[in-house]
Amino acid sequence: MLLVVIIGGVIGFILLKKGGSNGPTLTTYTSSDNTFSVGYPTGWQTKQPPTDVGNGIEFVGTAGQMVIVAHVGSAGDVGSEATALFDAGFCNGNGQGGGFGGAPTSPQAVSIGGQNWTQEECDNSTGDKHAAVESVVYKGEFYFIAYESSKANFASDRSQYFGAIEQSFKFLS
Repeated sequence: MLLVVIIGGVIGFILLKKGGSNGPTLTTYTSSDNTFSVGYPTGWQTKQPPTDVGNGIEFVGTAGQMVIVAHVGSAGDVGSEATALFDAGFCNGNGQGGGFGGAPTSPQAVSIGGQNWTQEECDNSTGDKHAAVESVVYKGEFYFIAYESSKANFASDRSQYFGAIEQSFKFLS
């Protein structure tokens, strides 16, 4: 009987270490410039993101979720100030248009890949989608993660998918 309890405990520990049965199974993507890797749910589609986002990838979920992860390049003279500017620009376009369509929330610090990133969130202009954008300057280089889904499903998608993607992110250089 004791042996059954011990074996059950070991199996339970292994399942928890792998994300348990509740988390998605992730496939690893490594950027073509070998600066980062990130996991995405198996079964999601990959495609090239818009050309102006740098070296990265876009993941499209089975229910229309979208995630872009990219290494943009040198942060240059702007340095760490680039994160708040980029996040706000993602949401509202910084008055230039082309943003997600809504006013960003106040910046928050989040930990991804062992670094503190800046995160802001916003709704699109029609209010039916919600997005989060996270950015960081790491070793003088600018990176970002942006994800969106329907406003009604965003919290569930964050819990089920987006959080797992964030936590799988690793810097490789």
